[in-house]
Amino acid sequence: MHRERVVERRQPTTFALAVATGLLLLFAFQASVAALRDSVTVDEFVHLPMGLYMLLHRDFHLDVVHGTLSRMIPALPLWVGGTYIAERPDLTHWALAFHFLAEHPDEYPKLFLLPRAVVIVEALLLGALLYRWASVLYGDAAGACALILFAFSPTFLAHGHLVTTDLPATLALVFAAYAGWRFVDDPSTRRAGVLGAVLGVAPALKLTVLPVEAAIFFLIVVTLRRRNATTAANRNRVWIQLFGAVVVAVAVVNLCYGCQGTLSRVADLNLDPQGKIAWLAARFPSLRLPVPAPLLVGLDEPAARAQTPDPESYLAGQWSRQGWWYYHLVAFALKTPLPMVIWALVAVLGWLAGRAAKGTVFVVVPAIAVFATNALFNPIDIGVRHVMAAEAYLIVAASPWIVRGWRGSSVEASSSRGTRQWIRMATALSILWYAAGTLEVAPRYLEYFNEAAGGPSRGHRWLIDSNLDWGQDLVRLADYLNDHHLESVPLAYFGSVNPIVYGVHFQPLDPATAHGITVISASLLMGQSYFAWHGPHELAWSGFGQYDWLRRLEPIDRVGSMFVFDLP
Repeated sequence: MHRERVVERRQPTTFALAVATGLLLLFAFQASVAALRDSVTVDEFVHLPMGLYMLLHRDFHLDVVHGTLSRMIPALPLWVGGTYIAERPDLTHWALAFHFLAEHPDEYPKLFLLPRAVVIVEALLLGALLYRWASVLYGDAAGACALILFAFSPTFLAHGHLVTTDLPATLALVFAAYAGWRFVDDPSTRRAGVLGAVLGVAPALKLTVLPVEAAIFFLIVVTLRRRNATTAANRNRVWIQLFGAVVVAVAVVNLCYGCQGTLSRVADLNLDPQGKIAWLAARFPSLRLPVPAPLLVGLDEPAARAQTPDPESYLAGQWSRQGWWYYHLVAFALKTPLPMVIWALVAVLGWLAGRAAKGTVFVVVPAIAVFATNALFNPIDIGVRHVMAAEAYLIVAASPWIVRGWRGSSVEASSSRGTRQWIRMATALSILWYAAGTLEVAPRYLEYFNEAAGGPSRGHRWLIDSNLDWGQDLVRLADYLNDHHLESVPLAYFGSVNPIVYGVHFQPLDPATAHGITVISASLLMGQSYFAWHGPHELAWSGFGQYDWLRRLEPIDRVGSMFVFDLP
């Protein structure tokens, strides 16, 4: 076992709380500016209408993959305000999203403002939780460091204002690990109830959290087994409390889905024939499980979605249908500021060497589990957002090492005063480096790439899709056209919203007819296949590699994630 140092716990001082509040407000300001400047992204396009539809009609079957609460909660302002979607069980969730766009063309961008504000509040809750966890584990200074890392994280700023499932799922996973640590530290019925509630809510936010939840639960069991209980009665009470947490988790997840299809015969569900749940149902035809039917159906859906004719995974100029097991590690290494990458490595190595405080195992192991489960179970390599929770855990793990660097306590006691000063200076410069890189791209946080990737200007050579180009730049494109007195341009746009909604008038980008100023999204330029708007009312498929011919030309400008060419 690791040699773990116990840190004395104490309540944060008034000054520490003031610093924490200031950093959270700073994050809220940055995220709010980005929320006003980013157009509706690819996933927001479908998630917000689906959340409103679920609130109105209690129908969770149109989209079974992405959970319920992560979309219903941001949609609450629309529901309260009377925005309506007719019940259409005959439509797919994407068709419903286009229907919602057609019904609200004039007010469409405004409909996303309050829901985005709700997501910013969720992000602030995550920041507060990171501060609390780091402060209790390592002290007030570490809590402040954790909040600095959070407040200037390009990944959390990029996704902490978008109506998607990624930020809520991250909040749930961090809270689950925190609740697990609290329960192991001092088991009680109340803490078991909190743990169970969080474990039950998380799948209702995003189904893909389940493998990480399983890893956290396994860590709880292993840690409890290693503890020395005073009596057998105490040991039995703890295991009963943990079992109670499981019961609470099952009850909560059923409530989140309105108990739809709970205890239905699994063989009667509309399952993907190639999925694991269908395999289970074929061998146990009478099997019934105490979980909602949409959840079970959704567990097999990602595997079916991965079976597409065109490759969807892009990394360093290469395309793949199967993806790469190391994709998310590379994405994290390129999309995270280098100081954070270094601090994360130091934190993990320090823990492995037994030089971490007691409780750090509940920070490091879940972070490793996030990368491992994505490598094993996630067939869709499209974004660093899928490992956001790992960054959150590593922020907590790295915070005490930054404090030690600032105090000069990261070197041996016999080291000279000059060495300690150099360590302090390097730590201060690394924090400035961290913040400066993020501020340089503000508020275009999705575009961030670190120096190892060549910076934002070369990020498209490494990663695309939600790492860079998610349809977020229509507002900037409208401003660009206005500034350059262009009424219309040939356009190939990677996104779901009709560009005309944002005042962008365009023609389809056709090599036979396009000339003059021409604009194309980075994802389509690098070869991605996707539906694209070919006119005010026409949506057509852009095939894989359709715009490869443009890569032979040199762009004259860039509008966020879009490239501008001047064609003869």
